[in-house]
Amino acid sequence: MWSNVWNDSLSKEWQFNTTVALIEWIDDLERDRMPSLILNSLITNTTLHSKDWRLKNVTSAELVELMQWSDLLLFDYLTGNYDRVASMQDAALKQNNTTILKETIHNLVKSTKTNSIWMIDNESGFLDAYWLMYSQKNGNESKFFQDFHDSVLNTNCIFRRSTVEHLRLLRSHPNPNKLLIDFIVQYEPTFKRQLSLIKTDYLRYFTQYFRQRIDRVFNHFDNCKVITSVTH
Repeated sequence: MWSNVWNDSLSKEWQFNTTVALIEWIDDLERDRMPSLILNSLITNTTLHSKDWRLKNVTSAELVELMQWSDLLLFDYLTGNYDRVASMQDAALKQNNTTILKETIHNLVKSTKTNSIWMIDNESGFLDAYWLMYSQKNGNESKFFQDFHDSVLNTNCIFRRSTVEHLRLLRSHPNPNKLLIDFIVQYEPTFKRQLSLIKTDYLRYFTQYFRQRIDRVFNHFDNCKVITSVTH
């Protein structure tokens, strides 16, 4: 098998000593859409919470899907991913067409066997995403993508307890951005080599704003408590 891969790579004239990604193939995956509960909250600028009337007839399968999506929204907010929900928000804004948000989501698939969601192609986030959101060189686009992430975060107040506790540990760390970089280096040794190729600005914006975005998530958690307490 590998001899075929080698011959194929030679025919494509790939350069030697280039980092490539080997991705596990997973059967029975299909494109996925945003859950109707979150989509409704996004379009109507409302927040889904534990006492929300919209949860009255929700099924167990829909609740499991919602929990997975709540993790996804937090993950994309903290990494700043701009090529999943945010890119579709960008298209909806530019085309003045919110129906785009009803289409299958970029870089997201779901198992037809287990209904587990898989986030793929996450390179459009993390370091370069922080540069996109916070560099003045990007003009209005920076604010647009910050607003996209904020609006999606605000759609939901239902989270896994374990996720919140893990984020609490991350927040308590004296240097969470370094913790995350060290974690990547530990599990992806080639990342050290990639760091030398990453623009200094990318690391600078991530270092400067990562804790701020963690704090923003916890401010949202606090707002969720208020929303739930005043809702009857």
